[in-house]
Amino acid sequence: MKKITEWVRVNAAATCLLPVFDFWITRRRPLLILAVPLFATAVFFWSNLILEKEWLSNFLSTQINIIAILISFSIASVAIIVSSNSDIFATLRKTKTQDFKRYRDLRGTALSLFQILLSNITYNIVIEVAYLAFLIIQSLYQFESMFSIKIIMGLDIFFISHILCILATTVYQLYLIFWKDIGQKDNCRNK
Repeated sequence: MKKITEWVRVNAAATCLLPVFDFWITRRRPLLILAVPLFATAVFFWSNLILEKEWLSNFLSTQINIIAILISFSIASVAIIVSSNSDIFATLRKTKTQDFKRYRDLRGTALSLFQILLSNITYNIVIEVAYLAFLIIQSLYQFESMFSIKIIMGLDIFFISHILCILATTVYQLYLIFWKDIGQKDNCRNK
């Protein structure tokens, strides 16, 4: 994996994949991240839903709109976090993670909490853009067989549930960052 990340760093065309590689390299249990999307996809495949071609078309147009909104939300989140001069984010940039059960060092240095948060959001943006490209390509084809429609729908369910899981993790981390800060201020006032 180390050779792959070095290759990505050297090749300019592959640098957009760097957040993906860094995200997966720094996670200790990457299969847990995929557990919910794989479960959702498996439930879909084992269900006996009767799919119609027009339902796929409606689902596809809805997905394109949802992913476009999520991309703009994620980019706005990165802009806010990176440009913030808040004391909270300054502390996050300095504070190294103590959660060595979930996160690995990146190139020999422990990740700061800011890097973990930024890694989650940036990874999500790359996956969202790739999924949007997949949806656009998907909209150009006419799928005739029910088997191909079921495969495409399964992939759609996998991607959207993966994106939502990473987004939920990021929102959870942001919530805890601000909650902890408020709790620390309250404890200081009581002393």
